[in-house]
Amino acid sequence: MEIKETFSSKLINYSEPHQINNEVYTKVFTELNTELSVGSFVYIFGGNFDNSSNPQTKGYKILSIDKNSIVIDKPFTN
Repeated sequence: MEIKETFSSKLINYSEPHQINNEVYTKVFTELNTELSVGSFVYIFGGNFDNSSNPQTKGYKILSIDKNSIVIDKPFTN
């Protein structure tokens, strides 16, 4: 399986809840629209959602995208 590597613009330091069915996930925002796609995985380095410290991480799966907002498969917490 070929892994396609792309880069996104920086995340804005803001997130909000986003409900899909009965689950509440985390919606994050980028500075600009992104070329990422639903079903891809994102890896966040630094900040509140950093998942780079574990080398076994699979990243966060993208559940939804609308311009510069991205819903990831991380349950939303305040």
